[in-house]
Amino acid sequence: MGAKLNYVENPEHEGMVVCPYLDGNAHKVAIGERGNGDPCLDVFTSSGRGCNTQGDCMHEYACFNADTYQAFPSRYAYSCCNCDSGFHEDSDYAVYTDEGNHYCCEDCTVEAGNVQAIVGSRGTLLWMQESCNTLFYYNSSYYTSEGLEGNYLVLCHDDEVRPEEDCVLTSHGYYPSVDCLFVNTPQEYQDAPTDMSPVWMLNDGSGEVGIGSLETFLTETGQHRSLLEQSTGES
Repeated sequence: MGAKLNYVENPEHEGMVVCPYLDGNAHKVAIGERGNGDPCLDVFTSSGRGCNTQGDCMHEYACFNADTYQAFPSRYAYSCCNCDSGFHEDSDYAVYTDEGNHYCCEDCTVEAGNVQAIVGSRGTLLWMQESCNTLFYYNSSYYTSEGLEGNYLVLCHDDEVRPEEDCVLTSHGYYPSVDCLFVNTPQEYQDAPTDMSPVWMLNDGSGEVGIGSLETFLTETGQHRSLLEQSTGES
């Protein structure tokens, strides 16, 4: 009660001023005067308990910026891609997505199927379409491919995202370490449990890991020749 609010004339209606929407027991605002003679709006209530400001973007619809008190242009710069509401370029609530769409608020952004995705190692977030095939989901968050790399995450062969330290990079992509068994001989390959994938170090000095059939294992480890020579000697 008795608060003095900024006096802002409505540029489209001569003789009218912008009045805020107030929750609580506000009965009215009346044109008053500050100590220096400038006009203001005096708030009056019926009970004297005071008022709370409305949690809304009222200042956008009312044609002035609440931070600078400068009048907005008479026409909106954007129309929300979800609800068609108009809003100005420097709106506090507007969202501009990576696909070039624009929304008046986060609620409309989410309703239109957008999510916030992590795009780098510093946790930078970017609004993107949830259906985008370049997004990956892990531990309640969405990531771009750059976001995965920047946070030491990898996409495994089964299309599941896992921490890189828990995986083995093979010639056919990443595999969970717990599902892999390193083998050195054909017998170890054949004795591997059915729920584990035999993997091996390539003998070309690259340090890369191979995976695949027994024939692939023999070829990539150079054991095809030794088996052939053994077979020839026995014959």
